[in-house]
Amino acid sequence: PAEEEVHAWDTVQEKLSLRDRFGLTLTFLPFGQQEYLDTLEYLRRRLQISGDPQEIRRQALVWAQAQNGFSGRTARQFLHAWQSNLI
Repeated sequence: PAEEEVHAWDTVQEKLSLRDRFGLTLTFLPFGQQEYLDTLEYLRRRLQISGDPQEIRRQALVWAQAQNGFSGRTARQFLHAWQSNLI
């Protein structure tokens, strides 16, 4: 949420700027668990990360709970940590 951001006013200004200049409003809907797991699987295959898919999914769900929740960024960060043997 904007009230948790360090520079919330800058974020508001950027959003208004896009709308005023180009008539665009960008909306990023939050991921649910299934979208997170779908993204995780897509990235896992694309990055050619091996391992037991069920174990990766299980650990990724634990990771998401400890991080910022379900998002593409969280999935990518998890896979980089997994790949680096940090998990």
